[in-house]
Amino acid sequence: MKGLLVHAMLALAGLAFAYQTWSRPAVVEVAQPVDDIVLLPCEPDQLETIEIDFPTHNVLLKPDETRSGYWITSTPAAAKKAQASGADAGLADDKKPELKGVRAVSATAPVTFRGNVTTPGLVKQLVPARALRDLGKLDPSRDADFGFDKAGTTYKLKCGGKELVLTVAGRTYGNNDHYVRDRKTGKSYLMLGQPFNDLQAAQYKLMQNELSAFKLDEVDEVVVSAGGLSRRLLQRDRALRGQAQWVDAARPDQRNETFGNWLVRVSQLKARSYMPRTSKPGDESDTPLPPPVTVLEIEYKLEGKPKGKLEVARIDNPNGERYFYARSEATATWVTLFGSAIKEVEADIPLIVGEAASRAEPASTAP
Repeated sequence: MKGLLVHAMLALAGLAFAYQTWSRPAVVEVAQPVDDIVLLPCEPDQLETIEIDFPTHNVLLKPDETRSGYWITSTPAAAKKAQASGADAGLADDKKPELKGVRAVSATAPVTFRGNVTTPGLVKQLVPARALRDLGKLDPSRDADFGFDKAGTTYKLKCGGKELVLTVAGRTYGNNDHYVRDRKTGKSYLMLGQPFNDLQAAQYKLMQNELSAFKLDEVDEVVVSAGGLSRRLLQRDRALRGQAQWVDAARPDQRNETFGNWLVRVSQLKARSYMPRTSKPGDESDTPLPPPVTVLEIEYKLEGKPKGKLEVARIDNPNGERYFYARSEATATWVTLFGSAIKEVEADIPLIVGEAASRAEPASTAP
């Protein structure tokens, strides 16, 4: 009987504890506010350059001439050392692979490319330069705690005629934010780490690979030209997903899914690599090549106004190999293309503009 009474009391105590637990107000963890410390007051439209020197490579970002986009150059460490010593960053002549017309690009060569649509957002995270925390002037004995004893990365921001130089050190656990130190003042800060991480992988995260800066549903007309022929196509019901359809402007009532399928494949073409901004197809060759031929040109329009233009060219070298290039409003310069995808697009051009399109004319050699 006594044992039963003890169990009953324990049960009542448990019920009381449960009631108290469920009825007490919820505990809300409030995130600690971060400081808003401006290290270099400047606006994105005043940006001159953003440069970050990693142990493995250097990344330089700067606005284009019209300030409507950005150019990014990624320089491997081997190329940096070669530039400093005046040596050739590539392979020695006796170690270079046998070439078949078009020169192979060394893995140590600097790569310049246009920034994609995410680049302006990255710039806004870096300009003006802000810090999350002001750590003040740390005692040198604490450098190892923040990674300054092994810091090998330097960040430079030039904006509005002013310059900020930071030593970038260790990362915080979890958020991967970076500890940095102002070279001029000696003060240390905590800065948002994601922009640094994106710059480190700029060639993979920030390169403009798409040949158009818009989607197909953002245009209602295209003019496809190839081999001396052209066809004007209209997109009907472009705002209705699943119902949009491309038709021949001369026969708008005739269904033809070939047009839409082909334009989708064109929109999926990607830039493989960027050529130097003053170059044109064939300039990268170590040996004389035949002139490039125009594969196709596409003018994109919306409500009668130009939206963009795509040019695709091809070089047939004496060994029978084909190299494809493209230029558009998105790339602003010639880029090389992956051969397999463009070959499929090229094969179906006669279905779009006519059989005579297979006889391509020499491409313009204008830069």
